Amino acid sequence: MFRQAISKVVGSRGLSLLVQRSPQGFSDLMKSLDIDIAAQETRCLLNPNRKAVLTTLMPQLEVNLADWTSYYAMKQHYHTEGGEENIIVLLEAVRPTDRMQFLQREFSVPEPQKIHVASHGTALAWRTGPPFGILMRCSLEELVTLCFAFCEGALTLDEELLVQRIVSAKTCGSATDLVPQIEECQAGEDITTEEIDFRREFNANDIQSVLLKAQRDRLGETVSCDWSNESLASRTSICSSNLLDSTTPTPYSESVAEDEAESGCGEEPCEFDSQFLDSVERVKMMQGNMKPPNILVYCGKKDTEKRFAGMRATLEQCINLERYVIYALNHDQVKRDPWADNSALLVVSCDSLHDGVGDAFLRYFESGGIILSFGSPFDAMFVARPEIQQQVQVGISKVDFRTWKGVSVLSGSHWYDSKAVTGEKVTLTVLGTNHNGQPVILDVKSQGSEAGHAIMSQVLLNKDPTEHACSDEMFAVLKQSNQDRCDMLKELLQDLDVDTDNSSIPVFTPCYLLSTAESIKSKLLESLKTKLTPDGKLVSNTVTLQFVSEYSPRQGPVTDSLLPVVTGQSTGQGVLQFFNEEVYFKNLTSTTLGNTLMVIDVLPTTMPLFDKLQLHVPSGVGVIAIPGKQTRGRGRGGNAWLSPVGCAMFSLLVNVPMDSPLGRHASYLQHITSVAVVESVRSLPGYQDIDLRLKWPNDIYFSNKMKLGGVVIKSTIIDGMFVANIGCGFNVSNKNPTICINDLIERHNSESGDTLGLCSKEQLVGRTVSIIEQLINQFQTDDGVKFLQLYNQRWLHSGSRVRLEKENVDVTIQGLDEYGYLDVVADDGTRHSVQPDGNSFDMMRNLISMKTS
Repeated sequence: MFRQAISKVVGSRGLSLLVQRSPQGFSDLMKSLDIDIAAQETRCLLNPNRKAVLTTLMPQLEVNLADWTSYYAMKQHYHTEGGEENIIVLLEAVRPTDRMQFLQREFSVPEPQKIHVASHGTALAWRTGPPFGILMRCSLEELVTLCFAFCEGALTLDEELLVQRIVSAKTCGSATDLVPQIEECQAGEDITTEEIDFRREFNANDIQSVLLKAQRDRLGETVSCDWSNESLASRTSICSSNLLDSTTPTPYSESVAEDEAESGCGEEPCEFDSQFLDSVERVKMMQGNMKPPNILVYCGKKDTEKRFAGMRATLEQCINLERYVIYALNHDQVKRDPWADNSALLVVSCDSLHDGVGDAFLRYFESGGIILSFGSPFDAMFVARPEIQQQVQVGISKVDFRTWKGVSVLSGSHWYDSKAVTGEKVTLTVLGTNHNGQPVILDVKSQGSEAGHAIMSQVLLNKDPTEHACSDEMFAVLKQSNQDRCDMLKELLQDLDVDTDNSSIPVFTPCYLLSTAESIKSKLLESLKTKLTPDGKLVSNTVTLQFVSEYSPRQGPVTDSLLPVVTGQSTGQGVLQFFNEEVYFKNLTSTTLGNTLMVIDVLPTTMPLFDKLQLHVPSGVGVIAIPGKQTRGRGRGGNAWLSPVGCAMFSLLVNVPMDSPLGRHASYLQHITSVAVVESVRSLPGYQDIDLRLKWPNDIYFSNKMKLGGVVIKSTIIDGMFVANIGCGFNVSNKNPTICINDLIERHNSESGDTLGLCSKEQLVGRTVSIIEQLINQFQTDDGVKFLQLYNQRWLHSGSRVRLEKENVDVTIQGLDEYGYLDVVADDGTRHSVQPDGNSFDMMRNLISMKTS
């Protein structure tokens, strides 16, 4: 029955076969496709158990291969072709939204009954989605086998991909080869390890790995985390214009993306969230060096501090602050530091360029960099910039930009002559014009192998009218259009693939004081009693803590300088939104550390909370502050740490006698904390293979690929005690902005077949604090001998060769010296002790930069 139906279609000139999953009836499907059945002569050939629908479509679909990638001429991809039966087939595949349901269905099909796509046809080209597309050349028998397996739910692509459609088609154009064909490598030639690994990737049973690699090759390190179920046919203009006239409905309409998100085999339609990305494949895609979520702002050579502050304030109104950190790119860093490798977006806002900075920015663009320029002379590297007559400085201009018409904004003194292109291999698109019709906003895209993208604007959307209006009238005009200014900037950022979802404005919340025993809480409050003002305030220059038995919003809002601390017995019950104290205390096995908890749902940062409190904490009380969400988390060296919900964060007070073994080697506290985070996961039964590692001096890493946590310590000495405020943050369940521990657990389960449970931040913080206490006690007993053994098991650097940049010396890493610094040996036998407070270890470049003040 399948063979007869399919043969009739593919043997008919001008018809295409469409096989597609649908839990709907055939007529409903045709309505969702917006196809006129009578006019198109489209008829249902088969509808077996409502699992899939086979239809004919006219005219025949044509696939333009211009932006497809060709498979390589490898023998395992070829088969004996069946004479005249030379059918081109397009297969579309997507990721399942319910991974567990998908796997259960996969495992329910006996292995002998599974039909693999690569075993029934010649793979010609692929498109890296979403959705993923594969073009195959099949015989009739192979096509029948694929269609039958598809309808029976037995067709597999490996790597957790779900085939959504099978469409017969014809092709035009030619696909792109990423590298020369492998057969060109002659016998007897030397083959590098990289070539061997590359060949292994092109395995007929591992199509998805090839697709993922191609996507990384296409997009570089800024792989998008936004998956959709948009039809490949609709986005690639499969139907050629010479086959369709204006009166013929296109078989694939935009409604496909909206109405046909089926997961297959009779289930209800699945919803593809724009942020959906399967954790396992996310990790695989991120094993390439994904760029950190840094937005760098260059403001020139002199007097840049104020300009940067204004630029940052403007950007903070427009971007998702849980996804990005904004840094100033100083002039002397442009040629010195590897900033290009750490930038998701470069914003250029300056009046002049010096010392080859423009050339550096151009190289960044040509290598795939993303740039947003406001009134900068950098624009002249792409297009001529004539001056606007009678305007020699910043003034008001009315601008048309897409749906915005006649918006009054600050404007620079130039316009862009889009006909006078000065850049090489770039495409210019006019986005906005001034009241004279002159282009003032341009989109610039590279035509080279790297997908560089820039937007240049003489409309100074980065400037706040409050600061730049020179008269009351000018101020009023600009303020009236200020919302338009922000909305226009958001749209430009969206064009550059920047997440602008900043809809959730954090409201700071009070602190709740919890403890393992009421007596411990009372001991702390008794110690503080004489230090408080009559209204219960412990006054500090940073954050004043106000101790109250209960809290009501009528008492006033929580601010970044005043934090109410609620001490009542019902503290936190039914109030805390982002923390489960029961799970925390269940996993806390320490004697003292962490037994008194200050938990806050939302606040700027926990580090300043102890500035005054640490002076009055009695023995036997171990105070820890845990936020659900921080708006200004702190990292080492003045860096920011993004702290969304799902990130485990804490500040922990630790007192160490100065005359003890650890007191004499206090810098080991950062290493102890880092190890404790790793061991909080890897010491769990069954979790020993979760690939968490340590990067010197204080980072927690996934393998050597990506950072997911770090430690920062503030310390002081009080009455012979080394008092440390340990700040720590690590990603547990927050899949943005980079990677989290639960991603690694899901990846492990997928690869090993294990069913390890996911972790919670309360569980891991409780375990981390308990292990810190254990490691401190052990260090005090054996002078750190066992700790160093454990540390060396978990860190990434033993025997690594690196370069001391300032000395220009190659060295071999030996380990940690007695003070916890990096112990390295040069080739001539000279030993160096590299201190973490003064150096930056760029592991990916095998470089240690000796910083200067």
